[in-house]
Amino acid sequence: MSRFKWEAQQSFLDDQASIRVGLYPIDSEFYVTDSSGVFLHPSFGMAAEAASFGSLAGPSIYPTSAYGARFRIDPDPAWYAMLAITRGIPTDRVATAGPNISWHNSSGSMLIGEFGFSPVKAGLFNDRPSEPAKQGDDFAPISKVALGLWRFTPQYPQLIAVDAAGEALSATHWGAYLLAEQSVYRVPESNRDVALFVRYGFTDGTTSPLAYSVSAGLSYRGPFAGREKDTFGIAATRAHADPQGRIQLASDAGAALSSTNETVLEMTYRAQLAPGVVLQPVIQRVLNPGLYLANATVAGVRLQLAF
Repeated sequence: MSRFKWEAQQSFLDDQASIRVGLYPIDSEFYVTDSSGVFLHPSFGMAAEAASFGSLAGPSIYPTSAYGARFRIDPDPAWYAMLAITRGIPTDRVATAGPNISWHNSSGSMLIGEFGFSPVKAGLFNDRPSEPAKQGDDFAPISKVALGLWRFTPQYPQLIAVDAAGEALSATHWGAYLLAEQSVYRVPESNRDVALFVRYGFTDGTTSPLAYSVSAGLSYRGPFAGREKDTFGIAATRAHADPQGRIQLASDAGAALSSTNETVLEMTYRAQLAPGVVLQPVIQRVLNPGLYLANATVAGVRLQLAF
């Protein structure tokens, strides 16, 4: 699927601050870890607990974009803060996923903020521990710790809870997340490194089926000499449903749940065969899919062409 993007950005304060407006997918800048970008399971992009609200298409995330605005400030190279607001639910049906520029039938808005810093840029880690920098050395270590908070407006009905009259109780749909990633080893005199990441996010637990998710993994850029543009990755992610979510999921499935968690283990290798040509085999082991189905193994290959 091709990406459609329309945005305008203006920087000011000597490029220490910027404003971006247009069709804005929040997962282009928020809740992002570079070291998890090699994986194909969706939860290694925008995590499951934040991406599974409103409709099958989710909030304003790829590939469904909605109008939004983002403000970012970088008071120091090591620190940043961002705040964005977008249309809450871009579309009611996944079949209409894609650029959505209409405000008709809008369902409120989503507000999200993130504050983070780079341990390397803050001087807590040496970005080139193996050798002094060489002319033309474009190696950039992965290094980030971030805290985020998001919420939707207006309030939404809780999944199951009702009042004395049988009317659904309302609650604010909100969540928060913490993430960290760091290059922990660099192969001497090369642009090859190993990075670790960990992410945890949770929701209010009453307005959407998933209460929290956690993921962790490893990516190895340039796992073999002479293959600096390849990446090997292995990671795991788990999504958990709280009581209201489990009741809702069991009702939708028409079957009793066998677990409170769905876990995915993924191993992949992204190989750049030629400029613009990438081949990526992947294997996933899915435990308790849908919280009621039998364990499954998924294997495949993705071919990526860029001209």
